[in-house]
Amino acid sequence: MPEVIGYRTSRTSPAWATGPAASGSPFAALQPNQGTGGQQTGINPGMPLDSYLFPPAGSTQLLGTDFQPSLGAGQIVQLPACTIVCPAANAGVVHSIKILLDQITATTNVFWTVKRNGIPVHGYNNLRLIPRSGAASVEYEFVPVRIELSPNDVVTMQATNVDGAPYNVGGQLIGWYEPAQVGG
Repeated sequence: MPEVIGYRTSRTSPAWATGPAASGSPFAALQPNQGTGGQQTGINPGMPLDSYLFPPAGSTQLLGTDFQPSLGAGQIVQLPACTIVCPAANAGVVHSIKILLDQITATTNVFWTVKRNGIPVHGYNNLRLIPRSGAASVEYEFVPVRIELSPNDVVTMQATNVDGAPYNVGGQLIGWYEPAQVGG
């Protein structure tokens, strides 16, 4: 059982998302009401935004996505394009993790590990999929997650196949960063 704080969501946009959600941006369906300086949700006026899910005005998106074909039996593969770096003098957060398993056979035993600066992140080091019967491809999104980033932090993902069959695997890390606050 993975130690994951969050819940599974679908690949499709929620019913209330309109317009920009079709653009593919992970933030498209989560835009705050611009008329209030980003302090209200626009969905439920008066409700403060979760600063992990709703990036502050002026923040920059972090996005790392990778897909590796033919992860062989007993193989560990780094997902090199699924890497995000928090620039110097900035702080940020990873708020969403997606994992994908393709070319599924009858049973699978593949897990994903998220690492910050080369060290597995507690709670995100044993992410697994349990495919539906007959599904050729399964993707899960864990959201919200809260992996806080300090200046120069590097977040990566790897997949490990402990099964006897080859699979195609993928991963995505989504977050944001902004200039770090100095002092207190």
